[in-house]
Amino acid sequence: MTTIKNAMRTTLVVLTLLCLPPVALAQGWETVDFYIAEDITGIDFLGPDTAFLVTSGGTIARTFDAGVTWQARVLEADIPLEDIEFADSNHGFVCGRNGRFFMSNDGGLTWQNYSLGDTTDWLLSIEMIDARTGVMVGMKRKEFNLPEGYTLRTTNGGRSWDEQKSRGAGYGELFNLDNRILYFPSYGRLQGSLDQGKTWSDTKIDLPKPGREVAIMDRTGLLVGNLGLCAYSTDAGLTWTEVTLDTQAHLTSVLLLTPQVGCIAGHEGVIMFTRDGGKTWERDAVDKMFDIYDLVEVGDWLYAVGSEGNIIRKRIRQ
Repeated sequence: MTTIKNAMRTTLVVLTLLCLPPVALAQGWETVDFYIAEDITGIDFLGPDTAFLVTSGGTIARTFDAGVTWQARVLEADIPLEDIEFADSNHGFVCGRNGRFFMSNDGGLTWQNYSLGDTTDWLLSIEMIDARTGVMVGMKRKEFNLPEGYTLRTTNGGRSWDEQKSRGAGYGELFNLDNRILYFPSYGRLQGSLDQGKTWSDTKIDLPKPGREVAIMDRTGLLVGNLGLCAYSTDAGLTWTEVTLDTQAHLTSVLLLTPQVGCIAGHEGVIMFTRDGGKTWERDAVDKMFDIYDLVEVGDWLYAVGSEGNIIRKRIRQ
């Protein structure tokens, strides 16, 4: 999840994109076997072959051979975990419902429980700037009120968190741009921070449905959400244009592979690609019908994970 704002970083990104092989989308999807039939809610890769995932049943699993084999353990039974993030090869972080938060300082070999005291909180998304600085977003239910979104920030590696002022409801996934700029959608707005989550401002987005996730690269932005919401931006998220898709499925995930080529995915096995920065979309054929909860690009591959332990991947670069 990233985009850039100083000349040196922009130059480096442009050079990197020029050095990458072109994106090729013609190949089909292949299945990666996973033996636990729980919803996979988040996945993070430390390299082409090493990945960790979390599930709705409180399980964390790891692979060192790109999914050929998996080792799994339960962090806390029947407590849904929502997201996993590694700041580096040693420091891992997991958040979930009921205020659950876990940390590892040894590359995921062991995990320590640093859960919040309030077990009504749902911690939905985490992004670590480095091993000490990070942001979580989630929601909490105040007495007799609807759930309220809230943001937490740590500067000591997750051992304690400072709660920030609520900025509304309906918080979506965090997007980390260049380890400096952070975004997440909320009801009717796009929240943004230019200082690693210390302070936040918002931009009104006139879209009729709740947003779930955003991606920005250079000047191109993509945003997806509930009931088939899809929109694109040509000014790095300042303004948005809604696109009508042939689905009303909840869209949960979005990735930009280049400023022009992107992918969105969601419930009912929906996967679509754009080649023009989000203006038009084409469905991709998927043999397995399952709800997709996360997309991740690693090396030459694009992975999609979701309900009932399903994992598929597609080679996107030759």
